[in-house]
Amino acid sequence: MEANRFEAKMRELEYFHGLRLLQEAWAVVRVDGRGFSQLTSDREQAQHR
Repeated sequence: MEANRFEAKMRELEYFHGLRLLQEAWAVVRVDGRGFSQLTSDREQAQHR
């Protein structure tokens, strides 16, 4: 898939691009995707070494 088509497809999924948070507020972000579980597992194991 060419870059411009990919970017357009991803922008369709950006529901909150205009959302702003207060400076002192905590943000909770859910990140899903292929390989994300492996990434977090590897990072957690690295912290305990």
